[in-house]
Amino acid sequence: MRARRARLDASGAAETDRDFRALDDDGDLAAAGELDHPRELFRVLLDVDVFEGDFSARVVLTGRGRVRSGVLSEDHDAGGFHGPILTAPAPVPCSRSRFGLLSKTRMAARFFVVGALVFALVPGFGPPAAGSAGSISGRVTLSKGGAARADASNAIVWIEGLRRAGGPGRPLTMVQESKRFAPRVLIVPRQGTVEFPNNDPIFHNVFSVSGGNRFDLGLYRSGATKSRSFAEPGLVRVYCNIHPQMVGFLMVVDSDFAAVTDRSGAFRFEGVPAGTWTLKAWHEEGTETSVPLIVPAAGVAPLTVSIDTSAYRPIPHKNKYGKEYPPQSGSDDERY
Repeated sequence: MRARRARLDASGAAETDRDFRALDDDGDLAAAGELDHPRELFRVLLDVDVFEGDFSARVVLTGRGRVRSGVLSEDHDAGGFHGPILTAPAPVPCSRSRFGLLSKTRMAARFFVVGALVFALVPGFGPPAAGSAGSISGRVTLSKGGAARADASNAIVWIEGLRRAGGPGRPLTMVQESKRFAPRVLIVPRQGTVEFPNNDPIFHNVFSVSGGNRFDLGLYRSGATKSRSFAEPGLVRVYCNIHPQMVGFLMVVDSDFAAVTDRSGAFRFEGVPAGTWTLKAWHEEGTETSVPLIVPAAGVAPLTVSIDTSAYRPIPHKNKYGKEYPPQSGSDDERY
């Protein structure tokens, strides 16, 4: 007759929570005071016996499930999980075929439990959790005549239609200084406001004739500031009605993920929600470019965006009345 199977005894010296070393048969118990390592959960699962022997629908976990964590109890009975431990009945003769079936059942159950946990916890398995986010990094390349340009600065890159909670934030600034707009290129979130302070010792008249974002701030003196809000996404070309050399660009975007590239053309966005989006890029000497973007739940999605500037030809712009700028002498230019 087969020897009777011993039961786990929570009161035994080798089963108490205080005797950690006795339970650590793998020899890899974390140092005292350290948090439980996640891999402990996997080792506990590998010690699960489902429908073990003659116990009715019972799951028995080894003592390792209790080491310091206090999360898993040693014994869970199908009738209530925390009921009393059932006494093993007398052994019943077991045929070789039934023994083999039970062994295969236990092995299949173990693989099922471990596989389910891996599917739920390991990144890359199953659908991304709510709020999961990834990173986007890449580079904008400017080309002319088939050759890459060394300077890829002042390109604008943004992810279309991706907004965070909250409003457009504080006003942005495009300064008039040394008869130039600084910065030359500025990203403006939709409904955002831009201030145009005059830091020159002369008058300026900032205006734009760009579609629904057209505006005219009129003539104003040194030290004064005027502002404008922008509701319609798109490119806004900014000029001064007195000084034709003053040219600036506002890109109004329906996005909180936008960047202006440096000389290398590099850009990076952190915390981008996982999903399928559209990434757009623009440069004043090229055309707007769009590429599909798939953001992983974790990790980085690298990409390259190319803009061809071969067709660019500088064209003088008109003043706010749609006419050519009058010739300017040095004295008139300084006076205004």
